[in-house]
Amino acid sequence: MHITSGQLDYGIVTGQPKSLPKDINILKLNKEPFTFVSSPNSPNTIKNTVSNWLAYNKESTTYSYFSKEFMNIGLEAKPKFFSTSMELLKEIAISGEGTALLPKHFVSKDIKNGSLVVFKTKPLSRPIWLVSKKPLAHNKQIKAITKKINTLLTK
Repeated sequence: MHITSGQLDYGIVTGQPKSLPKDINILKLNKEPFTFVSSPNSPNTIKNTVSNWLAYNKESTTYSYFSKEFMNIGLEAKPKFFSTSMELLKEIAISGEGTALLPKHFVSKDIKNGSLVVFKTKPLSRPIWLVSKKPLAHNKQIKAITKKINTLLTK
């Protein structure tokens, strides 16, 4: 990790930071809201089951995190396709080939212009953390980073 070596002052981690050294400080910045989206021409597949989930890479923390969240809300998601690219997952959803779970800020324009529709589920989000070797309290840089992230997430 570049933070522990001193190459970076700060890092942003999504999901849940694990196995961090004791000299690393963490601060929860916000929760990133996610939503299931698909083409308006695709049938609504969500009634406690998403049978055509365009999923994140199985080895990713995002996949692991949301798989646990689905169990917590009683939702069964059956992956149809895996990718590390949110852009690719979004484009496949627009083409009508599946249902993607993506950050709301990432798909808001596509929802507004009608190329994607939202399927309602219980709210889903993942935490966003700031990590640093530097103290995080009362830091002007941290306040600026937090403000930018909050602005992005509320668009």
